[in-house]
Amino acid sequence: MRLTAMLLPLILLTSAMAGCLDSDGEDSGEISVVGIYGVDTIGTATANNDDILLEITLVSSDFTIKFAGSDEHNRCEELIEEPGECKEWFGFELGVGCVLQKYDGRCIIIEEVDDEIWSIGETIVLRENSNICDSPCVLELTIENGVNNPRDHISINNETESAEYAIN
Repeated sequence: MRLTAMLLPLILLTSAMAGCLDSDGEDSGEISVVGIYGVDTIGTATANNDDILLEITLVSSDFTIKFAGSDEHNRCEELIEEPGECKEWFGFELGVGCVLQKYDGRCIIIEEVDDEIWSIGETIVLRENSNICDSPCVLELTIENGVNNPRDHISINNETESAEYAIN
């Protein structure tokens, strides 16, 4: 009877832990928010090609946030053997209305420190490089690394992957 009384809690404890131990090291398939930013300024839409769309500050992050598209990032992409090795490079996707515009030169990122790394406490400016919002519009911003499956996001809180801003 004593042996049964001692084994039962042990069996329950080890069976509960079995789901927590991941022996093959694969991801669970969930999308995770790995950093938080705050919005400092929301821009005004004009016919100019160089309007400031957003000024945002990185509040926290789980690892170094590098900007996708750099030479260093492109070399990493060419050399990876497994997805996820280049996870510290993040791209900025801009959705305007119903059309999603992946960051492709239509928007310029201006840093306080020009090192292609978004550091905690650093404010960056997203500025137009062509007409994105020449009249009031809703801008959807998604910041993700896109290399991992699942993707990691930098967002305005721990639950959202993207955020919308009225540029007017």
